[in-house]
Amino acid sequence: MVTLAKIGLGVAGVTLEFVQDALHAGEIRLLKTDFTIPARSVEMCTLVDVAPTAAAGAFMEMVKAEAEKEISNPEETGK
Repeated sequence: MVTLAKIGLGVAGVTLEFVQDALHAGEIRLLKTDFTIPARSVEMCTLVDVAPTAAAGAFMEMVKAEAEKEISNPEETGK
């Protein structure tokens, strides 16, 4: 979607964090709206009888830490 927006073929609704470089480079621009997009949630599921791999466990801890950081410091995350 971002690639299409870069070449002038429309608007892309994407997560701001994923397009910071393109914004700073002037490849795309932020469209200001008069509405806010509601917050979304992410759920993680694991198998009951199977321990997550080391990589999956590390990923879950990283997501959890980021979520806790956003809850405790929302002004730093821009949310």
